[in-house]
Amino acid sequence: MESSEEEDDFPSMESVTPQSKIDTIYQSKTEKGIRKLCFELLDLKDAVENLCGNTRAKYLAFLRYYNASIFS
Repeated sequence: MESSEEEDDFPSMESVTPQSKIDTIYQSKTEKGIRKLCFELLDLKDAVENLCGNTRAKYLAFLRYYNASIFS
């Protein structure tokens, strides 16, 4: 009778997930998360570069108009 109680306390080997499968699942989720973060950072970098470029162009245009109005 004691042996049947032990069997009920521990799961069978078929229901145990191998460590390699667990590592693969988490590795792929981590990899996907890192890739997503990299793409978002690249998008952010492009947006900042565009903003800086637009700001610089607007500032230079302002200086041209300012200088034209002062020296006219």
